[in-house]
Amino acid sequence: MEYEFIVDNELKKLNMEQQGQSHSIHMDGHEYLADIKSLSPHIISISIKDRMYKIFIVRSKEGFHIQCQGDSYFIQESDQDEGEIQSSEEKSRKDMLNIKPTMPGKVIKIQVNEKEEIKVGQTLVIVEAMKMENEIKSSINGTVKKIFAAEGDLVDSDKPIMELEEKTE
Repeated sequence: MEYEFIVDNELKKLNMEQQGQSHSIHMDGHEYLADIKSLSPHIISISIKDRMYKIFIVRSKEGFHIQCQGDSYFIQESDQDEGEIQSSEEKSRKDMLNIKPTMPGKVIKIQVNEKEEIKVGQTLVIVEAMKMENEIKSSINGTVKKIFAAEGDLVDSDKPIMELEEKTE
């Protein structure tokens, strides 16, 4: 099966074939042999080369919010034309600046303060969802503009926990 989708405004092509209990996945010039299991309607487990990844998936009107090992991704189906992809760039940038959990949960720890400088990959907040602690990390260099939630608050994927401001050089 062939799939086309957009991740962070970049078109990706994936080819997947079932081989017995496993799947052969071809993407970006690489081939992976993976065991894929559905753990619940929103959680899958993927095992590649003896490494296990638990992936949380939430569908929205615009696409899919994916969280894996503390990293968050937004995936769209690629039935858009080139103009629509470029016009969605601004929305993708806005999504990167508004930090939201991928699924409803409880804020366990906020690890930054307002006006604090942050770096790519820095943990911003830890949210417990479905009995798992999920680190939400920054995908930009910049500062924390505003924090909307406090430790212990229940949050959902529609409202931001905090807003970031990108560093301009």
